[in-house]
Amino acid sequence: MAEDLTTSKARADLAVAYADLALAQGRSQQVAACLDSTAKAVETIRAAQDARHAQRVNVADTVTSLVRVLLDAGEDVAAEQYARVAVDMLRPAASRNPAKRTELARALLQHAAALERVGSSRKIEVISEAIALRSQLAEEDPSPQAQDALDLALHFRGHMLRRIGDDMAQDLKGASVSAGAALAAPRKAPCPCGSGRRYKRCCGRSPS
Repeated sequence: MAEDLTTSKARADLAVAYADLALAQGRSQQVAACLDSTAKAVETIRAAQDARHAQRVNVADTVTSLVRVLLDAGEDVAAEQYARVAVDMLRPAASRNPAKRTELARALLQHAAALERVGSSRKIEVISEAIALRSQLAEEDPSPQAQDALDLALHFRGHMLRRIGDDMAQDLKGASVSAGAALAAPRKAPCPCGSGRRYKRCCGRSPS
């Protein structure tokens, strides 16, 4: 069984590499075929590892590569689904092995990007988790690379919040409401920080 799983992972890695190459060459049919082959190999491994006593094979890196190519190919829904799979795979490993936290942070950022593509409100929640993890890593590792990774995550969240603000402003601009109602509406909207509370009860709260 272990040899079969290792072979499946090798096949998945090869298929996603071919998909990346085909995408660069503009061969859409080959991209679709390679991505389908990768997804099937990943699902084979996941199903086998759900079985009792199955040997664990680290396929999270294959899944994150698959997500990257899916995003590049514009397959946003599939990318979001597999990004969630990668995060679910890495979360237990990160709790046991601190070295896996960097991989989890990268997967969370990738998931946030996929959620942004499909227009999900969960993107702020996910990117905030990635930032919290990146902050811990930057404190433990003061290298420029760790700080750059944190800065990238912060920049991405800022981009998301700006887009939310632009969408809210556009909705208000197009609505036939009075000026007073227009001013009140954003404070009644969900807070863009992702807390789940209304803006006026969270970030829009007046200082005491």
